[in-house]
Amino acid sequence: MGFMSGPILGRMQAGPLLRRCEVFLAGAFSRRAEVEALLRAAGARLLTRPPVPPADAGQAARPGVQALVLWEPGPGAASPAAPPGVPVVRLQWLWDSAGSFQVQPFEKYA
Repeated sequence: MGFMSGPILGRMQAGPLLRRCEVFLAGAFSRRAEVEALLRAAGARLLTRPPVPPADAGQAARPGVQALVLWEPGPGAASPAAPPGVPVVRLQWLWDSAGSFQVQPFEKYA
C-alpha cells in the first residue's frame, strides 16, 4: 500500500495510531523532544523506565497493550537490552508507522 495511502488510512482509523502502545526511549536521541511529541500525538504512553516482561506475575495484565523499547542507532550505539517478549525497535519504525498511518511490524526494525 505504501505511504501514499497514509492520509486515507488515517481518516479511517478509530482513534490515535499508537493508542495501545507504551514506549520507553532508550539511549540518546538527537531530536528527543520531537520524538516524544510525535509519540504523544500518535496516542502512545511514554514510559519513564524500561517495560517489564509481559508475563511478569507482579503486573496486572492489560490486554491489547504493547510495550516496546525505541532507540536511535548512531556511531557506537548498540541495540539496548529489553526483557523477554518486549520488542526493541529502531526510530525508523516510528517514522514509517506515522508516515503510512499503519503500525509497522516490529521484526523489520529490530
